[in-house]
Amino acid sequence: TSALYYSMLKIIRGKDSTAIQMFFYSFWQNLKQGCLLMLLFLIGIVFLCMDLNACRIIDNGLTGMIRILIIVLFVIWFMLFSYVFAILAQFDNTVKNILKNAIFMSIMNFGKTIKIFIVNAIPFVLFFGFPYVFIVTIPMWLMFGVSVIILINSKMFVKIFDEYIEEIKGAVAGEIME
Repeated sequence: TSALYYSMLKIIRGKDSTAIQMFFYSFWQNLKQGCLLMLLFLIGIVFLCMDLNACRIIDNGLTGMIRILIIVLFVIWFMLFSYVFAILAQFDNTVKNILKNAIFMSIMNFGKTIKIFIVNAIPFVLFFGFPYVFIVTIPMWLMFGVSVIILINSKMFVKIFDEYIEEIKGAVAGEIME
């Protein structure tokens, strides 16, 4: 995912050379961090699903409110990880700082975060809400789905990241002038 974001962000900015070369360069460069981040994402999803299942099994007076809380946490987790792989593709950083930056950027750009969340949620809504439509469109999802979602998100991420890149450049220029 981060390799695809890396390539797409470069292409959108017009800094592409060869998409395949960019993809594999980023893939090998970000493999360890990407695997660790995906593992953290999956662990979080597993725990949230286990909590939802526990609420279904226990089903007392508080479970309704606990379900709502878990669903809110699931949405927040999903929004956070909507940023993680794009940040990994754009910036060199530690896993801890990538997570911090994902939280910060998702809050500071909340309007765009909602749009990114909606774009990322489309396949899940189709899969769980309209499984027949999803199954019929599987060939299109396999050929175009992920890349179209990454393209739409990358256009928003370029706008978000450019603000921070300009701040970094300004801070570095200020340090150099001092």
